[in-house]
Amino acid sequence: VAATLNVGVAHTTGRFLAFLDADDRWLPEKLALQMAVLRRDPALAIVFGYSRRFRMTGTVQPDEEMLDVLPGIAKATMLVTREGFLQVGGFTEATGAHEFVDWYARAGEVGLRMALLSDVVCERRIHQGNMGVVGRTDQQSSYFVALRSKLDRQRVRCAGDDQR
Repeated sequence: VAATLNVGVAHTTGRFLAFLDADDRWLPEKLALQMAVLRRDPALAIVFGYSRRFRMTGTVQPDEEMLDVLPGIAKATMLVTREGFLQVGGFTEATGAHEFVDWYARAGEVGLRMALLSDVVCERRIHQGNMGVVGRTDQQSSYFVALRSKLDRQRVRCAGDDQR
């Protein structure tokens, strides 16, 4: 996934980047709401919004069951400036690391300014094929790999500070 995202980013030319997984959907006003925030505060590099989860029900007549609304610190709820994205670098392609969790941690480490809108900007479809359902153990493990990478970078910085 990370390699594909990085190739996609490399082929873009716009000033802003946004990502959407095939099984999720943006609400129509997502980008307009987020762009308004970026225009009001040019120091911001990232704007997130809330996400509403839903499940498809029924087989003959599909329907949707709305589940909950959560703060959406996720790729699908993010609008990021190209400059900010490039400052962080691409998504990690390291085996076993969760690409977005790692990227978000690095964004914080380089000091990118972020905002979280209280508006729902994305709907996340929950189904049996979700990577978090199919490979729950692998996904949880990938979160730990990303966290370990963050802690390793932090240790290196602290060791460098101690030597000064």
